[in-house]
Amino acid sequence: MPKLFLKSRNKSEGKDKSVMLERLLQLKEDWRRLHTQVVSTTALATTLYTASALDREVVACRLDDQEGNKIIPQKHTIA
Repeated sequence: MPKLFLKSRNKSEGKDKSVMLERLLQLKEDWRRLHTQVVSTTALATTLYTASALDREVVACRLDDQEGNKIIPQKHTIA
């Protein structure tokens, strides 16, 4: 199963970080459940867009395939 790793931070001050992190972790789980066979750039873009909608700024990500090969390099910065 492909694995998606996201590094993010709050865009806004004063938000409950634990709640936001919990929602982002759920997003990652939803992504894994839906995309177990084929990794598509559309799926990744949707994940990043949804994280943005949760008021998170995605600062880096890594996507590994089923064998652990890095599809997107570690510490890849999202502009």
